This record gives sequence, structure tokens and C-alpha cells, in this order.
Amino acid sequence: MVSYAALRFAEDKNISDRVYWYRSTLSLSVGERVLAPVGMRNRLQRATVERLSPTPPFAEALLKEVAAKDGARRLRAGGEVFRELGGVRYDDRHYTRFCRFLVGEGGEGALPVLAAYGVTARCGGALGALFASLPAAHGCVLLTGAHGGAAGTLLLLAAGVPTKGLPPDMVCPEALTLWQEGGMARLSQITGLAQSTLARIAERLH
Repeated sequence: MVSYAALRFAEDKNISDRVYWYRSTLSLSVGERVLAPVGMRNRLQRATVERLSPTPPFAEALLKEVAAKDGARRLRAGGEVFRELGGVRYDDRHYTRFCRFLVGEGGEGALPVLAAYGVTARCGGALGALFASLPAAHGCVLLTGAHGGAAGTLLLLAAGVPTKGLPPDMVCPEALTLWQEGGMARLSQITGLAQSTLARIAERLH
């Protein structure tokens, strides 16, 4: 069911003085916090729902869509739980994008839901091989295997998420150790990818 929400972005002093209307297919309540795209680059910011309407306040084609509820970072499919890299704060007011990377295995029973979600590629194997396959992987990428979680953590760190800002389900000791050894330079050494290439991959989350 589609509804229309007036959102206030209180964390951004440049736009906090008024509300902005968004379209939403989520079940929302007044007072809930959500993530929604802002500005020309549509970077995600957190907002609070101040009003709801069953009808659009003006032409629907002019409305952007609420991306997710704040904190909603799990996808359930085929008895599995997949971790989203979206919805994680990486600077003073911006959050990583959804539908860029998921972490999980993706058994046969989960495939229809994953396809509907937008997963078009899966990357796994050793950490170096996994990262080496990312430049050619487009759409939403499923990070699988023994190093899928580490890859997800490293992508969040490369996107600017501070170590202390990592969600509890994305705190991977293997990845943290590697990052502490030299950050992007060390990741480049391990994966064989140039730091500029790694930066472009991480930029997908912005």
C-alpha cells in the first residue's frame, strides 16, 4: 500500500527548517525514523515522519521514495537471513545505500526473493579473488562464502564508516585486523586492485 510521508531531516541544519514529502510503500507511523534520498546526488539521510497522508500532496512524479526504516538491515529469504550493507552511517549525516551489497549464502530456496530484490551477481572465494570480481559485478552483489562477511566489513570501512560505527553484525575480526594494518593501502596489497579501483567500488555505497 502506498502512502505519503512528510519528513523532517533534523540532523541537517541546511534543510531542517521544513518538512519534505516522500512516497512510501512501507507501513509507517508518525514519529518513526526512516532513511530517504536527499539532494541532486540522492544520498541517504535520516528523517522523522511528522505527517502521513493517503493521497499525494502534489504531483506524484515529483516525489522521491523512502528507502527504508532506520535500522532495517536484514532480508529474509528461503529460511536464510541476509545482511544489508545499506543503512550504515558513514559521515555526519549520510548513510550507505541499499541494494548495493548483501552478505549471505543464497541457497536455491532464496533465489526468487534475491532476484526480486535486485541481486544480479554473487562473489565469493578467497578474499583477494572475491574483491577481484567486484569491478565487473553490477547491480546488487551478494557476497558469499567464508570471506563474505569480511568483504562486507572492508567495504563499509572503505566507504568511510568508522570502526566504532560498524553495526554489531558486521564487526569481523579478520577484516578489522587487515584494515588496522594499513587501511586502503593494505587492502590494495591483499586484493591486487589499485586503491582508486577500490575507492570506486566503495563509492557505490554513497
